[in-house]
Amino acid sequence: MAAYTPMDYAVAIVILAIILWLAQRYLFTRIEFDRYFVYAMTPVIVFTLALRVLVDAGMVEKSKWWSVTPGVHIVGVVFGAAIILGGKAIEKKWGTAYWKGAVALGTPPALYLSILLFAQMKSPLEIFQPVLLAAVVTWTIYIVSNFTEPTRMFRDPVNMAIIFGHMLDGSATFIGIDKYGFAEEHILPEILINASGTAFVMIPMKIVVVLGALYLLEKWKEEEEDERSDIYYKMVKFAFFIFGFGPGTRDALLLGL
Repeated sequence: MAAYTPMDYAVAIVILAIILWLAQRYLFTRIEFDRYFVYAMTPVIVFTLALRVLVDAGMVEKSKWWSVTPGVHIVGVVFGAAIILGGKAIEKKWGTAYWKGAVALGTPPALYLSILLFAQMKSPLEIFQPVLLAAVVTWTIYIVSNFTEPTRMFRDPVNMAIIFGHMLDGSATFIGIDKYGFAEEHILPEILINASGTAFVMIPMKIVVVLGALYLLEKWKEEEEDERSDIYYKMVKFAFFIFGFGPGTRDALLLGL
């Protein structure tokens, strides 16, 4: 039976909407949403992922308030806000770019949790199974998308990163359930897997959903030209990447435990 309920999804959507609104209003009026911001967020992604997988490893208490969805995302946002503020303080005092300070502040706790996690790994090479499958599927999409003009938008590097993240999620779910007997935690995937008799269904489902969502998002961006829409466009794409890459990496790491 799925671990998450419709109420959990409703709460997560509300939290995400609040986070996006706060970021647009208070964060991206002070810093640019560019590759340097993504650099600054790298320790946050590693920290949050490691924390979540440590729950599965039995080393951290399972709590929806702070260690699993939706609480773990709030912890990640608070951690990210803290290192961004620290980075800005360093920039103001010493002139060092804020993102360098953020990376310097965020790396030690992220590295510490990562070391704890990899100390629990019994079969680390198993992690590469879904990575390789996701790479093959993503590369296939990259090649096929060149055949028509409307689909060439998927070849954009950022879109390919999003596609890979979600293909990793689908691949890890497929391998984890069909080969290792893992259980699905989400409602719709569980229904599809039970109906089809195999978790392989997650890969074509992900392809349809992700490519469709990216297509609609890119078309919306073409129609909206104002600065505020551009910020939301970037935030949604970043969140879209996280919600594929995060679960995908978590499920891949579980194979190594």
